Amino acid sequence: MSGNFRDTFSKDDKKEPPLVYDDSAFMFFALTCMCIVAIPSTYFYVKALLFGVEEGAPRKSKDGHPLKVCTSATAQKHNITSRKRQRQFGVETVVKGLLLVGLWLLIAYTWESVREGAINVKGFDPFDILDVATDADDGQIKKAYRRMSKKYHPDLNPNDPQAEATFIRIAKAYAALTDDVAKANYEKYGNPDGPVQMKLAIGLPSFLMSDEHQLYIIIVFYAMLLFVIPVLAISYYQHHKQFASNGLYMETLRYLGSNINDKSPTFGMQKGPELLACSAESRYLTDLHPGEEQEIARLEKEVTQHKRMDPRIEQAFPIARQNHRVLLAHLQRVPIKSSVLERERDVLLTKSVRITTSMVEIASMHEWFGCAVSFLDFRRSLVQALDVKSSPLLQVPHFTPEIAQQVPEKEIEAFLTSDAPIDKKRPGLSKMTDDQLMDIRAFSDHASLVDMAVKAETEGESEIAETDVVTITVTLTRKNLKEGEAMGPVHAPHFAQPKFEEWWVYLTDRRDQVAMYFEKITSLERVVEAKLRLQMGRGQVGKMMFRVHAICDSYVGFDKHADVEFMVLSEEKAGRQTVIHKEDQELDMHPTLFQSFLGLGPEEDSSDDEADPKPKTLGKKSAESSSDDSDDSSDDDSEESDDDEDEEEEEEEEEEEAPKGKKKSKK
Repeated sequence: MSGNFRDTFSKDDKKEPPLVYDDSAFMFFALTCMCIVAIPSTYFYVKALLFGVEEGAPRKSKDGHPLKVCTSATAQKHNITSRKRQRQFGVETVVKGLLLVGLWLLIAYTWESVREGAINVKGFDPFDILDVATDADDGQIKKAYRRMSKKYHPDLNPNDPQAEATFIRIAKAYAALTDDVAKANYEKYGNPDGPVQMKLAIGLPSFLMSDEHQLYIIIVFYAMLLFVIPVLAISYYQHHKQFASNGLYMETLRYLGSNINDKSPTFGMQKGPELLACSAESRYLTDLHPGEEQEIARLEKEVTQHKRMDPRIEQAFPIARQNHRVLLAHLQRVPIKSSVLERERDVLLTKSVRITTSMVEIASMHEWFGCAVSFLDFRRSLVQALDVKSSPLLQVPHFTPEIAQQVPEKEIEAFLTSDAPIDKKRPGLSKMTDDQLMDIRAFSDHASLVDMAVKAETEGESEIAETDVVTITVTLTRKNLKEGEAMGPVHAPHFAQPKFEEWWVYLTDRRDQVAMYFEKITSLERVVEAKLRLQMGRGQVGKMMFRVHAICDSYVGFDKHADVEFMVLSEEKAGRQTVIHKEDQELDMHPTLFQSFLGLGPEEDSSDDEADPKPKTLGKKSAESSSDDSDDSSDDDSEESDDDEDEEEEEEEEEEEAPKGKKKSKK
């Protein structure tokens, strides 16, 4: 009785042995993950090692049009040099290569283990277990069983669980081939024991399932959950909170915001090198090299400082002094003989694109048009390596200051649009070789001269009226491109990386003092547009006159400007009528949120307002105050106040005779 009760409501004292896991599924899972990582990583590593990485130099625009690239020898040499610079072997390249080699060795070891069958997942095959052919007779099966059972018998292999497990499999295999019931179960279910529940392995290493390691696994799990992950999250946040949305240090933006305080049109060119050298990117991304002091001293003698750097900054940040001299050497095309300083210059020029963009945006937010243009001048001077007083003709390949003085056209647009052919007969080009003249023709064909068209309108209206939002559409057409072409990198052999041109469009007053609106065009297509929107005020009618500027950030002398005039009419003359839609009128019939909260409807609220005696009460108070004031003035005024009091008494009598419903509404 007790035995039956125990068997029914309790478990046996002997535990069921835990499942035995192996590493087969985990090894297949690990092999798959390693191949997913190793194959693309190796492809990109070898590609970058052999061909280099041309960052920022796509072959097509976003609309799928091919980019027109400058074919001059100077541009081609700059592209090859930039690719070679990116293919240089360094510590990072070697470390990546060693990691990839180690990963492939690990993949080879795992694959070899799986291939040899050391780790495999197989079904129950009695012929394979007994090592006999599938057409073997009973004698051969019995002979193989005796041979293998003697070899793996537990009495002959004490303390060997693997031999014991193999012996059990041999016995089951022999039964599956000789016993009728076991044979029928094997043929039907694939197992001599009959139908069994399928057990699948999981893709985890076997030591995670071991009872011996459970405590350590729990400790590691809680350490990761409570310590490692929070520390990584906090570190990630602390690192990224230093940067703004444009990728610059917040320290740089604060520094620029506090030091850009002059709206002078020459402020950017004079102060730009110092601001760039003192930025956080300049101080953090470069190192001070004591061994290069001699080269820095040589640069200080050869470069011209149009505005000296603040001595306090030079003492506080020696790295800013070094980078300031390197920038001046780049602007004045003074060669740098130190390879270390050349790399520092290239890093700084790469970061200068975002930093100068912030400079222009800060000046534009202050509506300082002249200051914003001066920072754009500084930016394109960095791209073309031009100083404050340099001739724009130095952007042409093989031009020197001496040749620029001999050319009759002092502006680059006049030089490029001249009807005179580019040959040795042209003034200043007599000493040019045929290859140099070919480079100049290639630059002339690639330079992005534009035509600008401006149109002012109120979208959806035929006339412009007061309080309208006026849309000024600026259309730029690149004359050097054909239909289906897009603008490639600019000709900038002195810049550190391929640079694509941007156009900054400004709407200013006629005196070019206030930047009312600005827009940046980054499209590389042949025809691009910018829409400037201006809100007209009430009463602001008559003839309006503004000026639109299109400024190129990569070439000096390619800017365009045009005056825009339009007539603003009053609302009456423009025929604008305020139209109240039927839907808006129906909204007045619905209770407001406050009325719904009080349980009132719009009609009840309006009736209460009509029956509200508060205006009369206010009139009574005002009459009393006026009568009090009249006592101090004259007898005539006192008589008027007496008449007012008589009228008030009559009103009170009328109120007493009023219906009870009205009295309730008054309450």
